[in-house]
Amino acid sequence: SALRHMAPVFDLRVADIGDVPFQSSYRLELSHDDIEKRIGQIVDAGVAPLYVGGDHSISHQILKAIGRQQPVGLIHIDAHCDTSGAFDQTKFHHGGPFRNA
Repeated sequence: SALRHMAPVFDLRVADIGDVPFQSSYRLELSHDDIEKRIGQIVDAGVAPLYVGGDHSISHQILKAIGRQQPVGLIHIDAHCDTSGAFDQTKFHHGGPFRNA
């Protein structure tokens, strides 16, 4: 059979939704709350989000928002597994999102 090439912008309805607005650029816990809330709104609108890149600390909030009502899949490509415990008095950091999840 012939190979079919897929061009997402022609075959699917896709969009770059843009950045999540933050209450604070410095308080990580507030940024995490903002991420989870915004992604929850996107999921509630019936959109299947795809996230690529970004600081690893945002992964837990993305998984929580997407997986709130249904199972969620993740492909994690990195040199380490990001399952570290608490560091510098917080468990919310780029080295531990998958332990938290």
